[in-house]
Amino acid sequence: MGEPCAPNELLLEPPDENTLRIMIATDNHVGFLERDPVRGPDSFAALEEIFLRAKEYHVDFVLLGGDLFHDNKPSRKTMHSTISILRRHCLGDDPVSFQVISEPPPQGGTEGTMDGMNKVGNFAHVNYEDPNYAVGLPIFSIHGNHDDPSRDGNTEPLSAMDLLSVTNLVNYFGKASATDNVEVSPLLLRKGGTLMALYGLGNMRDERLNRMWQKKKIRFLRHRPTGRDEEQKDFFSLFALHQNRDTGRGQKNCVQESMIPEWMDLVVWGYVK
Repeated sequence: MGEPCAPNELLLEPPDENTLRIMIATDNHVGFLERDPVRGPDSFAALEEIFLRAKEYHVDFVLLGGDLFHDNKPSRKTMHSTISILRRHCLGDDPVSFQVISEPPPQGGTEGTMDGMNKVGNFAHVNYEDPNYAVGLPIFSIHGNHDDPSRDGNTEPLSAMDLLSVTNLVNYFGKASATDNVEVSPLLLRKGGTLMALYGLGNMRDERLNRMWQKKKIRFLRHRPTGRDEEQKDFFSLFALHQNRDTGRGQKNCVQESMIPEWMDLVVWGYVK
């Protein structure tokens, strides 16, 4: 018998047909101190390393938990460098081994709904299903408190994540169309016999979100697959959010763990202080 493989050596092998392998990263703060002559390149180098490792470990997709950007309106240098990194590592002809089996949102979305996928223009599908693009490494991302949507005049709220979404480089989800009554719907994924319900909640003001939760204005929709064969199977439910936790900030300035549905299997919590 040969020597046992180290854990990292095992991860270098592609996952089997039923294993969904995800790389999770959050609070990248790309563009932080970009003008600093010494630390300026650090955030860009860290972002590139994430995707280098993702490809090295043969992950199925990368999940970003908010605050990809440090500034709400990133500089042209930051946007240019970020898009260059995404194009370099995420476009390509590598096969994507999982499918989306949830129904697309209605045209234009529903008032108060957080669609499983953020719908931009007429796009109602994930980027790797677009026949005009070759995406080899899908990215799914919510927004954080640094890169949250804002208005320019009377326009609709947009964020830097919307720009990455409309360029078809990132699947941006968890964006609310209203802030008084929110239904969080999942993006349903399937890889072989593995089923996942991916929920996302982009950052909102903590007091407002806490008040909505207390008044039961936040509702999580359960699984609605398009195929009948998935209806009776168990989905692994993953919830990505970007909010304060109750660590001495007061009960009204955070999201408490007790607010999250008990049936949620895994919570990816960005912006933890």
